[in-house]
Amino acid sequence: MIENQVEQIEKLTDQLNEFRHYEQLFGDPGSVLLSTVQPLLDDLKKSELGQTLNSLESSINTSDAML
Repeated sequence: MIENQVEQIEKLTDQLNEFRHYEQLFGDPGSVLLSTVQPLLDDLKKSELGQTLNSLESSINTSDAML
């Protein structure tokens, strides 16, 4: 069991060192501001087409609609 934990720690250490190497080569990924992020976020906040239709249908009084 202890050997497995040591192996996991070694693998995590290797992954961390690999990430640090990429960070040195390419910079901090958290500091990259993509111009496409805001439009994507705006699209995610829009209501779905079906949702709008459902809300319209639910607001219609069916007895008035038949007249």
